[in-house]
Amino acid sequence: MKYIIKKICFLSIIILIIGGVFITKYLRKDNTFNSLELKNFSNTEVISTNSFWCSTFQIAWEKLKSELNLSKIEFIDEENELVNKLNNTTFGLNSISDSGYYLFVDNFNSHSKSIINRELRQKFNIKAKIFDTINLENTNGKIIYSYLEKKYTFENEFETKNKLYFITNKNNDIIVKSFGIPYNGNDNLLKNIESTYYIDHSNFGISLNTKENEEIIFIMTDAIEDDFELLWQQYQENQKIYKCEFTNQNTLAIPYIKIEESFNYDNLCNKYIKDTNGEYISYAIQNIKFSLNESGGELENEVLVTTEKMSAVDDISVSYSFYKPFIIFIKEKNKEEPYFALKIYDESFLVINN
Repeated sequence: MKYIIKKICFLSIIILIIGGVFITKYLRKDNTFNSLELKNFSNTEVISTNSFWCSTFQIAWEKLKSELNLSKIEFIDEENELVNKLNNTTFGLNSISDSGYYLFVDNFNSHSKSIINRELRQKFNIKAKIFDTINLENTNGKIIYSYLEKKYTFENEFETKNKLYFITNKNNDIIVKSFGIPYNGNDNLLKNIESTYYIDHSNFGISLNTKENEEIIFIMTDAIEDDFELLWQQYQENQKIYKCEFTNQNTLAIPYIKIEESFNYDNLCNKYIKDTNGEYISYAIQNIKFSLNESGGELENEVLVTTEKMSAVDDISVSYSFYKPFIIFIKEKNKEEPYFALKIYDESFLVINN
């Protein structure tokens, strides 16, 4: 009897479900404490750090503090919210293994770029792209360069779906390509799923396994505007309280994702740092390339920071369809925190169905 009552109660909630998780980039200017202004080199628009985060930049910031022998970085005659945020968080600092990550920290000299490119070729067989957009000839301070490379392959290739109707943050309907699991789908596809939790039609999450021992986590929540660190804490709590089993009576639909952008942290640059000999940040740049489809995906992230000195559920059909703004976290299985996070608000990072 209790089982039947549980079924009836859960079914009443499921009727409300439309679906799930969506990833996009919403370009906007945000003056909240959690925001970080980035300039997109390709179109010079400003986006918020509430849309994109990778732990590589936080690691570079910690290295900068160490190189300058400072416990925190402060600008002269300016209170900077982004600086305060970077100074006061440790989120993601221990989230990356050495095998997928490269870091170079030194005083800049004429050989720095050659050393970086030689070591990148040895480890990843690639050349640094970030130097193609800037001129470092006159740099006379520190250089911090990091590179992250990850590849993701699902245990079993998901089924593709050409059409997913997605509702953007501005309530516009678009049609995007997607992949996932249909109702009564192949049982082998269930092996791709690590865990799920379900609260209601606007609050649920799913974690996918990869052959590389990484987890790709999708979250739909009414609290999407929260800071990534808080969202991660909420995800962990929800996993404990609302965890449920994904069966072939459920469905899954995730949009294809494709991002290739460069960002410059303008509001960190050309401002003198307290307790230094006229030192300031001259470049603070991130390159991001990320894609995801039915087979898996890949992530590449470059970070460059330079300084200069002053001259002088149960078996009920549940739909996990990521059809509106959602969040992605990626973590190594043996780590406690993710190293990558992304919010999808609209079609900017999705593959439109023609």
